Amino acid sequence: MAIQQGRLRLRLGLLPVLALVLLLATTAATADDSDNQVNPLAAIDVWLGRLGGRLDTSLVELRSDGDRGRGLVAKQAIPPKTVFARIPLTALINIEHAMVSDLGPVIDASDLSDQEIMSVFLWHQLHGCGQVEDGGVAESNWQPFLDTLPDRQEMHLTMLWTPEQLAHLDGSLLRDFSERRIQVLEASFKRHQQSTFGKFPSAESCDWTKFTLEDFLWGMAIGWSRTHAVRVRDGEGAWQTANCLVPVADLLNTDIASKVNAECYTNDESTHFECRTRHQLAQSEELLAQYNADSASIDNHHLLMDYGFVLNDDSARRAATIGRPIPLDDPDRAKRLSVLKQHKMQMGMSLPLSFTDFELPLTYYRILCARSQVLNSKWTPSFKPTILPEEETCARDHLRVAMLEQLGRFPTKQASEPIALAQIQAAFAENCKTNPTNAKCISLHRQALAIQLRISERGLLSDLVQRLTQKETPSKTEL
Repeated sequence: MAIQQGRLRLRLGLLPVLALVLLLATTAATADDSDNQVNPLAAIDVWLGRLGGRLDTSLVELRSDGDRGRGLVAKQAIPPKTVFARIPLTALINIEHAMVSDLGPVIDASDLSDQEIMSVFLWHQLHGCGQVEDGGVAESNWQPFLDTLPDRQEMHLTMLWTPEQLAHLDGSLLRDFSERRIQVLEASFKRHQQSTFGKFPSAESCDWTKFTLEDFLWGMAIGWSRTHAVRVRDGEGAWQTANCLVPVADLLNTDIASKVNAECYTNDESTHFECRTRHQLAQSEELLAQYNADSASIDNHHLLMDYGFVLNDDSARRAATIGRPIPLDDPDRAKRLSVLKQHKMQMGMSLPLSFTDFELPLTYYRILCARSQVLNSKWTPSFKPTILPEEETCARDHLRVAMLEQLGRFPTKQASEPIALAQIQAAFAENCKTNPTNAKCISLHRQALAIQLRISERGLLSDLVQRLTQKETPSKTEL
């Protein structure tokens, strides 16, 4: 483990990071030829091969779908348990690489978060900062991998949406969450622009005055949506987890649990991150992997916010988030937050519900009722919320009212949503197959995502209101 001024870093083991960078530097220039320029997977394969890994391009190929984006598909039938990629841990990108780069001293003296460090390091690498020029062009040691990363137009995390696109999320709390996230990130960028970015070493091809908010948000989106939790052995042989960007595994899309047909893991020797099929794959079948241990239960609200897509598997992923965040301009905001924190009622400023957790312990209902008083009551010097009220009816009634209020926020009729979605998808199919990243097509795609989310949330809320109206008795199991 490496500790640097309070930052806890996990080195990727095997080789000291400086030696790792030198090894990459000797391979980057030779991993490039005319064929690789056309086929990014060929460049990846050559690059990995020089590091002691492999991507079997006879088994998989990169294919782009206007709706789902890029992904790996089977070029031929693939037997179960077939390893199609062996990625050396030395090929992964971890923030430790930023710490040993020429950015390190400035980063160490800053309060940049790990995600922000990854964002600036990606820009640093994409612009050849600190690299030896090859034929007059400075390239990153990870250039073959960086060439496969999606650009801003290919990602649909809500932090990248325009205000007009976010308006399509009316009725869902995701709009409010996304707008607040964007505000926080913009403020952080402006603060670091003044205090940190200007101190980074600059050069003609690496001018930090050209590092824009859009660049910053792109790097943050890459980190949020594409970082893998990789198991590695530390210097003493104990298994630890490091957050890394991983070549090849980064290209795998996901889907509902029943459709997942591939898996990635660190080998026992902790030298390679390997990806293999789970079962027999047919030719042209897309390879799909689970993103993390909990991804099978992530609701569409968080999938869209943090990954940029939604899944349509009906009840298995139907979830909604209810609650009323405290407005930023509420004069009593600080007092309300203090009471919530004092009584351990923050709960992310909202309560996510799904069919799997609807039978919540009664304590949750009571907390929800008490939260209602804190959030909605008029504040006076003598205000004293009733914490954890014993009346179950109060909690159940509030939950029902909160759901009805949430349903009332949606601007369109529920029955019209599938029709609108079909029309948008038809327009996208007709106009966007050849160029899905033009402005019109991006807008259509994000509008479709918003409608899919609304359908998912409204369906769940309506069903749960009906269940509460029928006075079904929730579980009385205490936390």
